[in-house]
Amino acid sequence: MKAFKLGCILITMLLIVSCEKKELTSFCAGATADSYSPDFKVTMTGVGDQYIPLKYACSTPRGGISPPISWEGVPNGATRLHIVVEDATCTYMCNECCKYHHWQLDIPLDDPSFPYVNGFPENASVNEALRPFTLPNSSNKKEYMNFCPPKDQIHAIVIQLIAYHVEDGKKVVDGRSQSRPYLISLDLLQ
Repeated sequence: MKAFKLGCILITMLLIVSCEKKELTSFCAGATADSYSPDFKVTMTGVGDQYIPLKYACSTPRGGISPPISWEGVPNGATRLHIVVEDATCTYMCNECCKYHHWQLDIPLDDPSFPYVNGFPENASVNEALRPFTLPNSSNKKEYMNFCPPKDQIHAIVIQLIAYHVEDGKKVVDGRSQSRPYLISLDLLQ
């Protein structure tokens, strides 16, 4: 019986050590372009099929700037837009999936004084007009947090939109959209 217990302890220790050494990454399930409406779309403007430019990463002297984001086809009736820029990469270390919200906002669509109608230009995160609409990121800070994956990994960034209006004090979702995964790797610096 002692030998059986000792064997179980050794197997458990080996599994823990091997699990810690795995560095494989993949996208979380659902990290694909998707929309309730075929007309409601969100993109990281100008990226195309290339990797996300490193000026949006932690590798730059200024620490990274927010990427340009554009959307179209917001459903009729929506008065607000909830925006989440998220790292949707699974790191297979003991099968834990970590999602990181780099930037989260809730902006008005029906305020003519709001400066952004169909998206944000590059580095919009520094505009004071967005400060009241910025929500806490995964580090619990009301700011844009630049992309900073480990140097040996490729991460996938997705942008999620929820268009909604408020009715009787409750949020009513008018549409959802998610961008395709945009890849970033700090290995491109080499």
